[in-house]
Amino acid sequence: MSKSPFLVLGISDNATQAEVETAYRKLRDKYRLDMHQEGEKGKFAANKLSEVETAYKAVKVILDSKVNYDGNIYSTIEQLVKANNFEEAQKTLDGISERGAEWHYYQSAIYYKKGWLMEARSQLNLAVTMDPRNDKYVNALQKLEDKLSNRGSAESAQQSGSAQGAKSGYQRSYQSSATRDDTSDNCCACCQGLICANCLCDCMQCCR
Repeated sequence: MSKSPFLVLGISDNATQAEVETAYRKLRDKYRLDMHQEGEKGKFAANKLSEVETAYKAVKVILDSKVNYDGNIYSTIEQLVKANNFEEAQKTLDGISERGAEWHYYQSAIYYKKGWLMEARSQLNLAVTMDPRNDKYVNALQKLEDKLSNRGSAESAQQSGSAQGAKSGYQRSYQSSATRDDTSDNCCACCQGLICANCLCDCMQCCR
């Protein structure tokens, strides 16, 4: 390839993994859409897509060769997580053979961003166990525990409110029923009184 693969993707030579992924996906989606058009435009898009795919593979090789396992790889993973590129972040993390406290910390970060809070807590617990003096791990675990605690309290309050609402509804229904019964009884008593009065009147007329 005569052109720099970074130039083909429209990024600088010192682009991060996240920037590479973003640029690649944007161009790939564009040319995939255009290549279905008829004539020269479709042919051009197909050629450009092939060029982009080749450039992306070349850039990946270059970036992989630059990765230094003294911590820079975790910086790359962090960038991928921030870009919500969880698949690439997990793939990069899985490529690390030494799985110490930092490894579990970033596994927790990926789980957390996915919304898997219980799995994230489990990984943070491992990180803290391996390196209990690391404030980054301890603080992250504390914040996660607070979040889980608040969520649990909110769910309990909601359930309690629902139960209280159901109970109140039942009481209102019972009271309404009782009120209707009392009214019904009063009506019956009134009717009975009128019937008796009519009977008395009839009897009095007969006696005259």
